[in-house]
Amino acid sequence: EGVEQKTPPKPKKPKKPTEYSDKFEQALSVYDVSPNMSKKATGKAWDRAVAAGVAEDDLIAAVRAFMDWRRGQKDPPIICHFETWLNQARFEGFIAEAQKFANTQKQTEDFFATLQPPARAVCEKLGQPVFRSWFGDAEFIEEPADRPGRKSFAFRLSTAFKVDYCRKTYKEAIEGALGALARCPVDVFIEMKKP
Repeated sequence: EGVEQKTPPKPKKPKKPTEYSDKFEQALSVYDVSPNMSKKATGKAWDRAVAAGVAEDDLIAAVRAFMDWRRGQKDPPIICHFETWLNQARFEGFIAEAQKFANTQKQTEDFFATLQPPARAVCEKLGQPVFRSWFGDAEFIEEPADRPGRKSFAFRLSTAFKVDYCRKTYKEAIEGALGALARCPVDVFIEMKKP
């Protein structure tokens, strides 16, 4: 009697492990994190950005664009914690950059889709800016070969200047690209468009 019975302490509930979205994990794998960064705090910052209306795919694209930009700097700035980068909305400018890149990529894919295989092979060899400048208005024709076991291609350009310049500058590269495509020797003719 007189002995007070103490209630045994309630057992503590085990903490649930923090769950992170797959997209957060993907972004985290791209960002240069240091060992002293808090994944939990960064996850909360990520959730706040998403709750504010920023799409997770846009955040991932922004992280990639930021890391590409940073690696391209001669003297890259010291990287802030991913949590800080998210909390200060430093992703905003990089979302715009990622969207510009995606639009350019889409335009490139659309342009390639319009090309026949011989023209596409030449475009890939020379690069799109050169190809568009010099061959953008060209006619590409696969012609009957004069000799067996060969293929012939004609590129008809709009000006004599283009014809002369492209013969001197690009004919060898074009032959290499088309030879690889055709898997046989090729003859390449760069000439004026017929009126």
